Amino acid sequence: MRYNEELIGQSPLLEMIVRAAETGYGDSLSHIVCYGSLVQGRSHEQSDIDFFFVPRSESGYAFSRQFIWNGIGYDLWPVSPERARRIALLEEGMQSLFMEGRILYAPDARGLADFEEIRDSIAKNLGNGELVKTRLGESLCRIRERYFDLSTGKPSWAGVMEIWEGLLFLLALKRGTYVKRGLKGMAEECSRLTPLPPDFTELYDRTLREKDYGRLMGLTGDAIRRTADFLSPGEAEEPDPFQLRGFYEEFKSAYNGFIRNCRRGDTAGALQGAAQIEGETENFLSPFGPEGFPLLHVPVKEGDFARAEELCLLHERNLRALLARFGIPIREYSGPLPELFG
Repeated sequence: MRYNEELIGQSPLLEMIVRAAETGYGDSLSHIVCYGSLVQGRSHEQSDIDFFFVPRSESGYAFSRQFIWNGIGYDLWPVSPERARRIALLEEGMQSLFMEGRILYAPDARGLADFEEIRDSIAKNLGNGELVKTRLGESLCRIRERYFDLSTGKPSWAGVMEIWEGLLFLLALKRGTYVKRGLKGMAEECSRLTPLPPDFTELYDRTLREKDYGRLMGLTGDAIRRTADFLSPGEAEEPDPFQLRGFYEEFKSAYNGFIRNCRRGDTAGALQGAAQIEGETENFLSPFGPEGFPLLHVPVKEGDFARAEELCLLHERNLRALLARFGIPIREYSGPLPELFG
């Protein structure tokens, strides 16, 4: 069954997609949805058309297509029923797919009802204060975990942008709404979601211009902290020492890398390492007493690598002492490889 014929009529590609669903896929699809610039009235001659479908059975996934037509790339992609449910429950973003999207096709009344049910659930859940509060906490935790992974792993610009998308999701949830255009419409989103955390847009602009990954992570960490404070103004959240389990074991490589760069006289590498360590100190350790964790970038900028190494070792000793104070064991071995899974 077709819906929004006037939209389908705007492109022979949409006509082809709907016709293929009607003739070859039947009950294997729940619904097909068009979203993005065409629906919003923002399309131009180089715009693609955004569309997705929700399969009803495993065979429905075969409807997916990726192709280039007249120099423009297209992706007809699936949103699994399970993922649609997570979106409806605000467990992840992308609510705009359903809230802003327009249905093109459903094989029967049940397909249309499924689409409308997802939309109704999103609207209802956005108005559920307790659920929103829970999702804010869960999402902020995931953002912090992602930040830590990026700080200790391989540099990833895409990963940093994922964090900023996550921050937008938090701010939208706080206002009981959803992200519409994401980072590509950042100015519009920020205007719609005001008030914002202090200097939020400035931090984002500086992130886009920053070429040094260490400083890039510092700016992103600052945005995370400001957003967390903004979401819970005046709330002195009791820090949970449990979140520090495994922190030192994973963070040890950051200490080692910083010291190695100091001994090599590598200023750029040491500054990047200092930004990583100081960012993680702010994000994870500051609730437990930041005064015990010295800043490492200062002696590096002064060219005093011996002093920088000394402060790094002090930082590490203080972290170990903090873990001991809370009774958090450190899984540390030497000699032959221990049995880790026994």
